[in-house]
Amino acid sequence: MPNLTNRTLEDKVKRPFRERCRQQNAAFDDYRASHRPVVDAVRRLVHDGQLAAPTVAGGRLAVASAPSATWGSPGGAPHPNRSRR
Repeated sequence: MPNLTNRTLEDKVKRPFRERCRQQNAAFDDYRASHRPVVDAVRRLVHDGQLAAPTVAGGRLAVASAPSATWGSPGGAPHPNRSRR
């Protein structure tokens, strides 16, 4: 008869981890499915030229009309955790 007090690594770690991953993946799939109509509508507006596409500057999503909003850019806002000297 197996010792029920001494569970294996599979029972202690791997199985709960896999179950959490399954739950998180299912939740993310639900989230993605619920936002799909919004994403499609925005893509359609961008394609039709009724909405300006966001641009990526320096690896960050940036809005073309407000370049001063990015940290570290010339004339931009200082980082909130660093003092200006």
